[in-house]
Amino acid sequence: MRTNTRHTYAIGQDRDNGQIVRWDVQQYPHARFHGTSQGSGKTNAAKTALVGMAMQGAHVVVLDRRRFKDFGDFNGKAELIDTSNPGVFVEVMKRLELIYRERDRMLGAHGAANIDELPQLLVRYVVMITEFGTLCSVADSEGVLLDAMRPLANIMREAGAAGIHLVFEDQVVEKGKWPRGVAANASGIFTGHLPLNLGAAGGYHHAHQLGKYEFHHDGHIFRTWDMKAGARRLLASAPKFDPRLAVLDGVATAVGDGERSGVQANTRDQEVTRDERRTMPANDTTNEPDEPSNKWDEVTTQFFVARPELLTGPARGIVDLARAMADADGNAKPHTAYKGIAHTYYHRFRADVRLPNGGKLGTDPTIAGGSDG
Repeated sequence: MRTNTRHTYAIGQDRDNGQIVRWDVQQYPHARFHGTSQGSGKTNAAKTALVGMAMQGAHVVVLDRRRFKDFGDFNGKAELIDTSNPGVFVEVMKRLELIYRERDRMLGAHGAANIDELPQLLVRYVVMITEFGTLCSVADSEGVLLDAMRPLANIMREAGAAGIHLVFEDQVVEKGKWPRGVAANASGIFTGHLPLNLGAAGGYHHAHQLGKYEFHHDGHIFRTWDMKAGARRLLASAPKFDPRLAVLDGVATAVGDGERSGVQANTRDQEVTRDERRTMPANDTTNEPDEPSNKWDEVTTQFFVARPELLTGPARGIVDLARAMADADGNAKPHTAYKGIAHTYYHRFRADVRLPNGGKLGTDPTIAGGSDG
């Protein structure tokens, strides 16, 4: 793994001849890892790729709904972002798109085909999304899936040249859960063991013949290394991560390349210049400050006063809250422009509301489980 380059990363050894198999991000900018939920080693294989990239100084981001139970070794070496609230997933995708646009302008200004042709070295981003199908299903149920898919689609079409790489981890590409086009653009396919009837959905018809930690990629069958034993030791040589998509109060805040937002810069073996600082066009209001929080606090409070049934159970009515916010602004913008902020305030209100007995919402079984509370 110490022989990795800026665009090739060791992932395992060929089962037949022992030669090193590598993921080439110039050939396959985005990747997906498939295999059974238990025993195939798909998470281990994805971690192998992330460890190699981190050792090369890449900015590793892990979006996970399960409190990073498989990624403890990356603590301090990667940006770990909890996506149990799918609104965070939306915000991270939007921030990544801003970084991509910034880099794309740099490529155009220098006539460069990719970041390796720029006069300064830029850090690669690799963003792993665990349980992608489930995350999309939850985002869809809360009405924010399209908000995430628009920037995600833009990133996947073009951002490989800009040094932004997406890694998806799921058992298979499940129809109805994976949005159309994502699987096709994630052309780097790493398939582990799957039942006979799921091989095609995982990208390799003979996946049922693979053993634990065995994968198929680009015509090779290879075995990965055990990252439980090796990740921490290998990551010791990786630089500490520099927060660039830090999540505060459920909203991700981008820090442009070269921008530190009060955080001391990392010591790296390549310099990231300030020329890549995020600069938005004059007519782009994407990052303008939100309205004063007390305005949305009042709108959100009145929304739940009118619809107290939404205080418990599955998250419903976020789009209606967005419409209420649009009304409060005189409908100067369509309600869809408020869905992100509505999602944040909706979940914040439900998390903060207190029950009469002093407990938090959902802790009183007579309210959380009853129909007449």
